[in-house]
Amino acid sequence: MNSEPTRRTILLKVQPDVTAQAGEWPVHEQMLGALAKQLSRAPVPGAGAPLSDAAAVLQRLVALAGDSDRQHGEYAPLDYEDVDTATDEALGALALLHAAGSSDANPAVPAQYAGALDRLAIAIGHWAMRHGIRCLRIEPVVNALARAANATTSRQETAAVFALMQGLIEHCKPDFGADLERSNPERPWRILNLNFAITAIRTGDAALMQFAFASLTSHLPDESRSFFLEAGETARTAGLPADLCDLIDRELRGGQPAQ
Repeated sequence: MNSEPTRRTILLKVQPDVTAQAGEWPVHEQMLGALAKQLSRAPVPGAGAPLSDAAAVLQRLVALAGDSDRQHGEYAPLDYEDVDTATDEALGALALLHAAGSSDANPAVPAQYAGALDRLAIAIGHWAMRHGIRCLRIEPVVNALARAANATTSRQETAAVFALMQGLIEHCKPDFGADLERSNPERPWRILNLNFAITAIRTGDAALMQFAFASLTSHLPDESRSFFLEAGETARTAGLPADLCDLIDRELRGGQPAQ
């Protein structure tokens, strides 16, 4: 049984095209099956297992996720044995496949799978949040959410990604909130919190911006001032409304309005 305390994260409802609901798991299974066939003879350079094994790890997790949603509902706590480990292994497999597809010379994973793998990363992260499953290898989810935020074409889509970032921050805070690896600027916890604030600005919603700014100041206190300085300059250059620019500038004044 899972020895870790069950985690419950309050999640905003998100757009179905950003994450997966229970009925969409078969789509991920079909994609992974097709990918596994293409990768059956493509070993990972320097690694002991072929990329097809990574796809197989993901297939097993996706099958488990689909079964759990159908049998227990989409928000029921799960106490499956070693489900945390299985989730982290699947996220590690995603990172491996993404790295193989990012190679400049002869990528082992065809480029057409990049978007599908990102959607799967977000779906697994959302599934873990919904069911209170601990996950420590969050980098593939963080990176996929960043790319999703960059690809949005409406405020509604941007707010949906914002909601997922908010959920992931709250879900992972017990493990990452202490921020013990501050010497590493590429740590997923830092990237996630910075992207959360950036995504809030892109929504153009003052309430979401204030919420994200407070979260950033709490989680990355040593970096918040430099973030708001740069964000303010970028916002004015991009022509954001004056009231939203003032919200950013106000953070530099400790929350005080302009004199």
